[in-house]
Amino acid sequence: MKKTVILFTLCLSLFIMAGCDKSVDNDSQAVAEKFFMEMYTVDKEEVEKYNNFLDLRPADEKEFAEAIEANDEVIKSLMTNRAYNVLLKNRQNFMFTQHCALNNCTIQVVDVDLSGKESGAEENKADYNFEVKIQFISNDGSVLQDDSAKGQLRLEREDNEWKVSDYRVFEYPKTIVN
Repeated sequence: MKKTVILFTLCLSLFIMAGCDKSVDNDSQAVAEKFFMEMYTVDKEEVEKYNNFLDLRPADEKEFAEAIEANDEVIKSLMTNRAYNVLLKNRQNFMFTQHCALNNCTIQVVDVDLSGKESGAEENKADYNFEVKIQFISNDGSVLQDDSAKGQLRLEREDNEWKVSDYRVFEYPKTIVN
């Protein structure tokens, strides 16, 4: 009887721990997927905002910086300050929108594939390899081209929330690069 109780307690503990582990995975994955949706989706409104940025004169530098941050409000909330500053410095937040403005199209995310999660000892870090599949859609609604981006993403817990702390693209969409 004692062995049964001990075995039951051990199994219950393992089940609870495995369940907690799964929720940590889902939380970090949900933030990663939301980040990619924000990063790679470009709609007509975003293209219009981008074109308005171009109309700002260099003398309006403060206004320009404020406009950029207002446009990036959601993506900034998903990232650590350091990671967002790197994204901003590399102008990765404008790359897709600029392409759409120049080519009269939008971008839609079709699928996000995350793999290879590794967690830190205290479950405060999550590393993923990613592939984001996208479609370039002309302003008349027809699909111009399917494409994808690949790289690595790291998330860390900051103030009890998952935040993107590192975003590295190893393979940009060929449509953008060419």
